[in-house]
Amino acid sequence: PGSLTPPSNIVPKVGTEPDAQFCFVLDTLDYLENLMETQKAIFRTMDRSKNSTSSASGHNRLCACIPIIADSEQLYSFCVKFLSLLHSQLPSEPLAGFRTRFLQIYNDLKTFYEQCVTILYIRQLIQGNSN
Repeated sequence: PGSLTPPSNIVPKVGTEPDAQFCFVLDTLDYLENLMETQKAIFRTMDRSKNSTSSASGHNRLCACIPIIADSEQLYSFCVKFLSLLHSQLPSEPLAGFRTRFLQIYNDLKTFYEQCVTILYIRQLIQGNSN
């Protein structure tokens, strides 16, 4: 599974100042974008035939999706939380770039999760990790 383990009190750790939260959201969006580029690279190397996802070499590639799924879930939650906090503290205009990036990441995550749910091997790994 993913190695990202958030502290239970993340807001005090990041800080209550808008500048600190702004930087945290910026770094989180960067990290999410890197994860999405990684998963796209994984799927680009896969042959779209069913044999590719059920072969040993396909499994080796696909197992990297599990930490991406786990970490992206946490990072997405952080983003939502801190963007909400920033929107309550700052005018809307300076956050427009964040909203644009967040929407793109949301769409990429949705596509990624939809791809993963169709692959039996990934579903089995996720179910095995949750037991």
